[in-house]
Formats: sequence, C-alpha cells, structure tokens
Amino acid sequence: MSRSIYRALPGRGRASNMALSTRHRLWLAPDHLLSVANQGYTEDYKRFYLRDIQSLTLQKTRRGRIINFVLGGFALGFAFWAFYGRLSGWDAVGLWVLAATGAVLLLGVLVNTVLGATCVCTLRTAVQIERLYALPRVRSALRTFRLIRAAAEAAQGALSPEAIDAGNAATRSAGTVTAALSHEAVPLTAKGTKPYRGRAHAALFSVLLLDACHSALLFRWQSVTMYLLGLGILLGLLASIVLALIRQADTDLDASLKRTTWRAMGYVMVSYVLNTAMFYVYMGMTSGSAPRTTPDVWQQMRSMWMTSPFDSPAVFVQEAFSLAGSGVIGAIGWVQWNAFRRRRRQPPPLAGEPPLPVA
Repeated sequence: MSRSIYRALPGRGRASNMALSTRHRLWLAPDHLLSVANQGYTEDYKRFYLRDIQSLTLQKTRRGRIINFVLGGFALGFAFWAFYGRLSGWDAVGLWVLAATGAVLLLGVLVNTVLGATCVCTLRTAVQIERLYALPRVRSALRTFRLIRAAAEAAQGALSPEAIDAGNAATRSAGTVTAALSHEAVPLTAKGTKPYRGRAHAALFSVLLLDACHSALLFRWQSVTMYLLGLGILLGLLASIVLALIRQADTDLDASLKRTTWRAMGYVMVSYVLNTAMFYVYMGMTSGSAPRTTPDVWQQMRSMWMTSPFDSPAVFVQEAFSLAGSGVIGAIGWVQWNAFRRRRRQPPPLAGEPPLPVA
C-alpha cells in the first residue's frame, strides 16, 4: 500500500476472538477512508468513499470501568497480602513479588484511566454498517470524527439543518447519538443495546467447570503439578471473566446471564480471600507449639499442596468451596448460555393474519 496520499487518523484498536488478535488503524485519503486490519502476517483493507458515508455513530460503553474495577480489586488484594507478610516477617523475595504484582496492576488502572472513556463507533453507508475497531476511546474517536466529517463535507457538501435534525431523531430512538457529517459529535450518548457477539461466556463457564473437576481430583491426587495446573486455571478464569464482562456490556444478552457473570466475579474474589485465609490457618495448625521463627512461605505452600483435604480441615474447606462454587456457577451459566443460543437461533414469529372484515 502506498501511503504517500494517506494521513494516519488518531486511534488504534484491537479486535480479538478465541484464536486471533487483530490490530486496526484508519487512514484518510483525499477521496476515501481506508480501514486496515493487521493480523501479524496478513493485512485486510476496507475502503469507504467519502461521497458514500452517511453518518458516524459513537456510543459510550462501561468496558473501561469494568477493567478498572477488576484490576483495582486484585491490586488491593496483593497490597494487603504484602502488608500482612511484612508484619509477619515473610521472606523479602516473596514480599517484592507481591508488591511488584500489585504495582503492575495499579499501573494498569492508571493507564486505563488516562486513556479515557471507552466507546463503540460505527460508520454507515447506503449498503452497510461497519464497526470501527480502531476507535475504542471517546477522545480519539471525536478527533477522528471531526477530520472525517470535514473531508466528507468537502466531497458531498454540507447538510441542511433539517436533514441533520431528521437523522438525529431517527437514531435517537435506537439508543445512540449519530454525528451527521456537518454536525458536531455529541460526546454524551444514551445507553443502547447491541447484538451480543463471540463466545466469551462459553469460555468462562467452561473454565469454571474445569476448575470444579480439578478441585474434585485434588481429593484423590495431590502433587505440585496438580497445583500448578490449578494456577493456570485461575489465570484463565481471571482472563475469561474480564473478557465476558467487557463483551456483555450494553448488549442484548439475557439479564440472568449477565447476573451470573457478575456472580462468577464475586465468587472469584471471595475464593481469593478464602484461600489466603485458609493458608494462614494451615500455617498456624502446622506450626503447633514450635518456637516462633521466620516462616519459609514457599516451603509451607509446597507442604500445603501435598496435603490431602481429608488430613487438614483448612485444605478441605478450601477445596470443597472451590468444587461447589465453580461447579454450581459453571453449570447454571452453561444452561443459561445454551438457552440464550437456542432463542437466538429461533426464527422470528410470523405476523398474525389480518382480521376478517365485519359485514
């Protein structure tokens, strides 16, 4: 692609599915807008001629607030754990690991806050509606809208105030605010409902059921490998919860399914606190009446990993809670997800027959 005639527009974004992550960017030429989707080794191009663009739509989302809530919660958890370890005389290496992890999470919150509110932007022509993944933030989206609007006005001419009011009235009923080409974009938009896409919730409930199976196996087999597998499942669970909460915001997903996703988030937070508390209980039970010395935290953790739930009440409570919580929430979520998919696959109801004429 020759970029001598192209001008890079503000904003860069990503669109991800279960297998690929695609980087998106917008370029402005004298007569068209070019959308570039880069998947690493390949690039896809979509061209929108300025004379064909009818409207640009911006809709704010809660994705940024959800990310801040999740990262901030875990940052506080790591900070509390590091503070408690400092008072208990833990090893300095472990304290630095905990503190550094919390600092990285807190840095993510600060960066996300500085980038500003998140949004979904779409471009409408006479034959299609295209989502602009390159504009995930309101600040860069508004700057890009102004540049595209100015170029489109030069190609089409300015719209009359009557046409602008008619276009805004037509889209306001759908829960979004559309910026006509000769009208200033409005940064505050109403909450809209867009179709749910992807399988983030299927992945979340699958990981929950996998975690329940893992907890059940720990009642029979204990090893460092099993607990390292549990750590990998925990990381996958955190990633799938964040992705599901982001994907479900302002969509037509069932309200019960959304509530189940938030319950899964609450369960993970409670499980994190419970596991930490049970670890301290286990350390207290195994230390007995021995003189107080600086504990070897990593040796204590390895000892806990090799302990059967039937030999320690603390380990039993931890694994039983994980088995029950992950199993129940995962099973309920899968039932709700399958019901949602069945309803979506059903054809729309046929229109009723017209009433018979009255004699």
